Amino acid sequence: MAEQDQAPREGAIETTGDMVASSRPDIVPLVRDGESDVMLVDLGLRTVHTVNVTGGMVWARCDGERTVDGITSALAEAFATQPDLIRDDVERSVTEFRLRGLLRTDEDPPFPTLATVSLDPGPDGTRYVQPEPCSCGVDLDALEWAGTVAAQVSTVRMGIRFNSDDAGDRIREVLDQCLIEDPGAPIAYTVVLLDDGDAGGTTGLRNGFYEGRRFQMGSPDHDGILAALEKRVAAWLPAGPDEVRLGAFGMQGPAGTVLIPAFGALDKQLSEACEREGFTFIDSPATIDIRSMTVAGHSLQGVIWPGPETERLDDRDSLGRLVMLAVLHPDDDTEARVDSLDLLAGKVDCLLTPADQITDVAAAIIRGT
Repeated sequence: MAEQDQAPREGAIETTGDMVASSRPDIVPLVRDGESDVMLVDLGLRTVHTVNVTGGMVWARCDGERTVDGITSALAEAFATQPDLIRDDVERSVTEFRLRGLLRTDEDPPFPTLATVSLDPGPDGTRYVQPEPCSCGVDLDALEWAGTVAAQVSTVRMGIRFNSDDAGDRIREVLDQCLIEDPGAPIAYTVVLLDDGDAGGTTGLRNGFYEGRRFQMGSPDHDGILAALEKRVAAWLPAGPDEVRLGAFGMQGPAGTVLIPAFGALDKQLSEACEREGFTFIDSPATIDIRSMTVAGHSLQGVIWPGPETERLDDRDSLGRLVMLAVLHPDDDTEARVDSLDLLAGKVDCLLTPADQITDVAAAIIRGT
C-alpha cells in the first residue's frame, strides 16, 4: 500500500489483532483534489510517503485507542464487507507502517526525537534555545572561554560564547541589532575563530560554530563562519502565516527569481553568475510569499535541482523535493506549512537540470529568454 521511499526497519515483525497502534503525531496527511492516494508528509524526516486510499484509512484510524481488530471492524463497516475478508490486508498495512516508523505499538521502539533543540521558558514571556543533550564531539563546557553574549530574535533568546576577545568583538558587530543583556541565557551556540596555524591545541576545537556540542559549520574563512551564525540566529524569527522558507539560494533578474537548493558549491557558482549577469543574489534561506508567489517582491519563476538530465517534475515529485528544502520553526503550524508547500508545488515550475547547466538555465529563465 505504501511506496518504498524510506529504508525499512530491520528484522521481521508480526502484527496481531489485539495490538493498539498509534500514528506519528507530526505526520500530515494530504489528499489532492481528484486523487485517491494519500500522501503522508513527514516534515521532521523530510520525506513523503504515498499510500492508497485504503492504506490512508488504516493509518488515520491508528489513534492509540483502537486495536487492530477494531480498525478492521470499522473499515469492514465502511466498505460494507466482512472483517475476515480484509483482516490480512489491514494487518499487513499496519506491519508496513510500523516498519516505516509511521506508527507504533507497545512492541515497537518510541518515535524518534527529531529536534536538536528545544525552547525552554525564559523571563517576561521569552523562551531560551536549549540544545538537546548530546555526548558527541568535544565537551565544550569543560573548556575556558573568553566570554559570552546574549541575543534575542522575536521572543527567542540564546547565549553565544566565543574563544577570543577578537571573536567576541566580531560577533557583537554581526549581531548588533539583536544583542541584549541577559547573563543567565543558556549557551546555545559556541563560536571558535582560530588564528592561522592554530589547530585548537589539545582541545580538539575547530574553526566554526557549534550548536550545543554538535559541530555545525567549519571553515578557515572567519567571515563565512560569522555569516552562517548570523543566518542561524535570524532563523529563529518565525515565518509569517503566508510565508514559506526554503534552504535555497536565488538568482533574481528582470523576469523574476529562480531558486536552487543550498548545498554543495552552488552558492559560489550562483553568486558568480549573478555578478556576471548583473543579477541579484538571494542568500539562503529564501522566503516565499505564498499569496503572491514572490521572493523579495519579485515573482518566483521556478526551482531547479541538479539532475542527470533536464526534465520538468510533476506536482507530487515537486512536493517531495520541496519538503526536503523546507526550513521549519518550532512555532510552525505543520498542517499550514504542508498546505503552503503543496500550493507551491502546484503553481511553480520545478525542474531537474545537469549541475553544470543550472546557472545558465536559471539565467535564461529570469531573462525571459
